[in-house]
Amino acid sequence: MTPHKFTRSLRSDKRKVDMAESSAQAISRFYRHPDRACFPHLFVESSKLEQTILFYQKGFGAEFLSPPRYSLKRKASERDDSSRRLVLAHFRLGVGQFFVSEMPEDDEKDGEEDEKDGEEEEKAGIEEEEKTTEDPVEPAIITNIVIRVLTDNLEETVEKALSAGGRTIEAANMPGIGQFTTLADPAGFVWGFGDTNLVIKEQAEESTQTITGESAAEILD
Repeated sequence: MTPHKFTRSLRSDKRKVDMAESSAQAISRFYRHPDRACFPHLFVESSKLEQTILFYQKGFGAEFLSPPRYSLKRKASERDDSSRRLVLAHFRLGVGQFFVSEMPEDDEKDGEEDEKDGEEEEKAGIEEEEKTTEDPVEPAIITNIVIRVLTDNLEETVEKALSAGGRTIEAANMPGIGQFTTLADPAGFVWGFGDTNLVIKEQAEESTQTITGESAAEILD
C-alpha cells in the first residue's frame, strides 16, 4: 500500500469512528431530554430491531415523530445504505409516544446470567412444586405500555393492532372510566389501549420502567 492510500484509509476509518460516536451521543442527548424520558422505551435485540420497527410502523400504523436514527454498521467498508443500521425510532400511536432501540450489550449479558440463575432455581424448586397440591395462581396482568387513544379512534386502533398479529388479553368497558383493552404483540410486549377519559397515572408510571420483550412474554406464560 502506498503512503497516499494508507493515509486516505486512516482518514476514512477515523471518519467512520467519528460518525458512530456522534450518532451515539445524539441518541443519548435525545433520550435524556426531560420531555422524552417519560415515554416507554422498548429494547430489542440488534438482529430483530429493524424488523420490529417496521412491524410497529406498517402493522400498528404508528407514525414517526422524528426521523429514525441510524449508525454505521461495524466492519462497514462502503458508504451506502448497507453501511447503516437503525438504532432508534420515536413513534406516535394514538395520543401516546414510545421509543424503540437496540438492547444494550450489558443487558444482553445480564439476561444470559439471569437465565442461568433461573434454570438453577427451577431445578431447586421442582421438589417443592411436586409437594404442592393447590392449583397454580394465574399471574396478574401487567400493562407495560399504556397508549391513550381518542375515543372515536380507539376501536380502529385496537383492530389495527390485532390485524398486525396482536393477541387480546382483556377488554373492558369500565363505568366512569371508559373502554380499555390489553393485548400482547408478536414481539412479546404487553400493550394497554384506553380512551382519553381513562385515568392511567399509576399505570403510566409503571410503563416508564426499562422492559424487554422477553420479560413481558414471561408475564403472559
